[in-house]
Amino acid sequence: MPPFQSKIFPLERYGHNLTVLARQGSFAPLQGQDATVSKLFQILLREDKKRHPLLLDDGEARRWKVVAEAIRRMAVGDAPDPLPQRQVIALDYEALLADLPNKKEPFEQRLRSIFNAMHESAGSFVLFLDHFHRFLGGEESEIDAATVLVPFLFRREFQRTIQLIGACTLEQYWRDIECDAAFQRCTFPFFTPEAEQEYQPIRAQRDAAIQEKIRRRHFSQEGAKPDHVR
Repeated sequence: MPPFQSKIFPLERYGHNLTVLARQGSFAPLQGQDATVSKLFQILLREDKKRHPLLLDDGEARRWKVVAEAIRRMAVGDAPDPLPQRQVIALDYEALLADLPNKKEPFEQRLRSIFNAMHESAGSFVLFLDHFHRFLGGEESEIDAATVLVPFLFRREFQRTIQLIGACTLEQYWRDIECDAAFQRCTFPFFTPEAEQEYQPIRAQRDAAIQEKIRRRHFSQEGAKPDHVR
């Protein structure tokens, strides 16, 4: 893999090359998450627009372990082609925001510079964004990067060279990401087995609430009331 050239300076300034760290032996092998890592690889290999994995788990450490294991396997060639040829860059949210006199416009310029650097360089890249919802204005973030991220993720010339791995909690996904139709079309949410088990009752309650809301709306339009509120 060719080293970073001068034109990739934005990646060095605002990100961390996790592939280099993995090749240096910084990530210990992870046991017990083979299915989750395989699912992440399957999503990255998709040919349609939903080719950007979004890992949902309340445990930040658990999210990181899964992503680190995927990066380690890619770095040592233990992943389906062409994934071993891709460099994984973790975007540093705080570095992107540092020393900005006017938050929004300079932030967008920095983000564009990252995508342009990747596009102009040799090879292909995967961006890792933990706390992905913060890039979309979640948690009262001063920044909403959707206007920059979405066009780049959908542009045809970038689809072979740039992908994204996002990670956040299920609540953050529901609150800040699920409502964005563009990200719904290009991201593929999935869970660790632990999170899947933890989330089952929460999802069941939410689905029931949605069904009840639809039912009430139907009866309201028909001029009748549900049996239990008559």
